[in-house]
Amino acid sequence: MQEDDFDLFLRVLADVCQRYNWVVRAYCLMTNHYHLLLVTLSCSNAVMQ
Repeated sequence: MQEDDFDLFLRVLADVCQRYNWVVRAYCLMTNHYHLLLVTLSCSNAVMQ
C-alpha cells in the first residue's frame, strides 16, 4: 500500500463513522490489513450485516 491508500482509507473510515455514529478509539493500518477499536453510539442491525 502507498501513502495515498492509507489516506483514502482514513477518509472513508471517517465518512463511515459519521454515517453510523461510531467513534474510533484506536486504529492500526498495516500493508495488508487493519485493526480498529470502535465505540458505537447507536445500534443498527444494518451495520452488522
